[in-house]
Amino acid sequence: MEGVYFPNIEDIFERHNNNKTKIIDEFYHFEEMFRQTFQELTSLKEKMVHLEQLPYIVEKQKEEVKLAKQKATHYENLYKSLILTSSFSHLRDFKNIQGDLLQFNSGKADHMTVEENKFNKIFSSVNQIADEDSIQNLTTMFPDLFKKD
Repeated sequence: MEGVYFPNIEDIFERHNNNKTKIIDEFYHFEEMFRQTFQELTSLKEKMVHLEQLPYIVEKQKEEVKLAKQKATHYENLYKSLILTSSFSHLRDFKNIQGDLLQFNSGKADHMTVEENKFNKIFSSVNQIADEDSIQNLTTMFPDLFKKD
């Protein structure tokens, strides 16, 4: 960082022998230097405000990434569960799956396909069925839990 030079007003008047034009030129130089310094200060303050907000922004984004990873894991597990369940005929009726979602074709390079309309239908009804099954299991295990007085 450069050293800061502060003008000595008396010295300026003595050096220029009270010549008004030279004194004004000298002060213009200082005025410009002060303007530049003020602009730098303003810019640095704005950057500081932005830098102070960065830890909060980073923390918020970490939370968003964490939630997105949890959702991805949840849907991946649900997908795998449904795909495997579709392979067992006795579980297909329980999960309301029509047909085998895994199709193995010996003549094709891609051995696993899922029909999109079946996939969407399954995911729309799975949560409702799971909720009904859970409530039914709880009612069986704890008959007094859902009594209406």
